[in-house]
Amino acid sequence: VQPHNLGNGNLTSILAKQSPLYPVNTPREYHNLTAGWVINEVFRRQSPGNVTIGSWLETEITKPLEIDVYMPVPEQLMPKVHNLKAFSKNMAFLQSLLPNALGGQVDYNIIVFVKVLASFQRRFLEEKRGYAPDFPDMDPGMDPGQFLTTFFNRTKWRQGESPHGNIHASARGLGKLAAAMANGGSLGDVEILSPEGWKHLHGNPTVQVDGSMGNCRTEFTQSGVNMFNDYPDDIMGERVMKSGRNGFVGWMGFGGSVMQWHPRLNLGFGYTCTLLTWW
Repeated sequence: VQPHNLGNGNLTSILAKQSPLYPVNTPREYHNLTAGWVINEVFRRQSPGNVTIGSWLETEITKPLEIDVYMPVPEQLMPKVHNLKAFSKNMAFLQSLLPNALGGQVDYNIIVFVKVLASFQRRFLEEKRGYAPDFPDMDPGMDPGQFLTTFFNRTKWRQGESPHGNIHASARGLGKLAAAMANGGSLGDVEILSPEGWKHLHGNPTVQVDGSMGNCRTEFTQSGVNMFNDYPDDIMGERVMKSGRNGFVGWMGFGGSVMQWHPRLNLGFGYTCTLLTWW
């Protein structure tokens, strides 16, 4: 979302036209991009001076912590942003035939991968039931790997504000931010979140089946961060999603990036990548 479209009603009119992608009785549906747009509209209306999340991020987090975490990317830093790459569909198919032990770079076998590809087609490219595709003005016949990288490498995407999708950061920047979250909202003598705010961030986690996560359960708090806790009755998809993450809080970025923290261990972790996992 370009900054000039925040406040003029263009974004809210698009959101108002959306229809649910999943049946109304689905307990939960993870939103790739629209959640960030809605949150930004609420934030802008309630913040002093009607600032957006991007402006607040720069003032309250990026500058005090001296980290590379931006939305949008400042003009002078555009040359530092690395373009993203992704496997083509054919290469991903090939990799899905190879066991991971032999160097296969796709976690799923060929049968599961075909199902994931069909799900990708429905979610991101097809327009049905009044649901607008997440990536407008893109050729749906394009190879998924080229489709996504073409979109994400656009200058307009880097110049916009989409809190659920276009934070641009270094792994070090995400790691420092996660470290602050792991230590009650402070890192050294810099406080970016008060103890009360930190409790609200982690408050009221709710375990529900998520319609867009292969019917796996997620445990999102009232502020939208996920608690990764192992359950005795975890299904296979839940074990894969939470593998090695028990006790951590946070989420994963599309393509493979990660920002999570472990409050009990006071440990924060950040990871970024330029080779996207799109499946």
